[in-house]
Amino acid sequence: MTTHTLPRNGFTTRYLDTLKSEPQRFEIADPGTKGLRLRVSPGGTKSFIWYYRDGTKIRRLTLGQYGDGDNKLTVVKARQKLITTKARLNEGIKPHAESANAPKTVVDRGATVHANKVLGTLKQVFNFAQARGFVDLSPAHPLKSQDLGVVSNIRERALDTDDEGEAQADLVEIRTLWRALNQAPRLSPQNRLGTKILLLTGVRSGELRLARWEHIDFENTTWKIPASNTKNAKAWTVPLSPQVLNLFEKLHKSAEGSPWVLPSFTGEGPITEKAPARSVKRLFCLKDAGGVQR
Repeated sequence: MTTHTLPRNGFTTRYLDTLKSEPQRFEIADPGTKGLRLRVSPGGTKSFIWYYRDGTKIRRLTLGQYGDGDNKLTVVKARQKLITTKARLNEGIKPHAESANAPKTVVDRGATVHANKVLGTLKQVFNFAQARGFVDLSPAHPLKSQDLGVVSNIRERALDTDDEGEAQADLVEIRTLWRALNQAPRLSPQNRLGTKILLLTGVRSGELRLARWEHIDFENTTWKIPASNTKNAKAWTVPLSPQVLNLFEKLHKSAEGSPWVLPSFTGEGPITEKAPARSVKRLFCLKDAGGVQR
């Protein structure tokens, strides 16, 4: 087993991000917080845990999976959660009693007709189990609908420029969305500008979410998207129009030194995967309320 040299003052984001998995699962203690440990699985899952005494037994409690996304814990949040959990235990509230009914297995229902929905549900269940430390890696993660013979009835939709009538309708939709971005009262400037960039460039939301300022070349007006940020693992370059370049310049001013184009509100890492979807949802709510002028 590898000997790990820990930061003197305890876990840091940089240290945990660079911590590599090993063939065998291992644990390391946080020098900065008594009782806090990190468990690293062979698959690379990193979870914060705490061992505590329950009578004559020693129990392990999984506080949560490390990360800055939804349902994950940063170093700061993990320490805060441990402090809260210790305080509750001192009050007589045992952590294992709260999670005694947590699901740990999945039963085969044989629902072949709704295979696609079942697969989606299974992935949610195992992702939850992985986040809580019940499993090291979701067995449903590599499964795809096509692999199970599921045929989707969802049609691809794109802007049509062949038919004049449909093209005009598409332009109306674009104008309506653009106006909604300017009118939405609860939309942050960051999400407002980011959604406009998505609309003008046609890139995937994940490619923008993971963009760093080192990828944006203001002088040559290009945006280099590395292979690690793309769905098909192929790097490519997006030429930036003056309008898009202006949007990036506004984001750069509001980033306040962050290396991320769209930094999270906590200052650690980029915005979450669900942030763009929530922004679009607010636009639909505005539309349904009659607050968008066409």
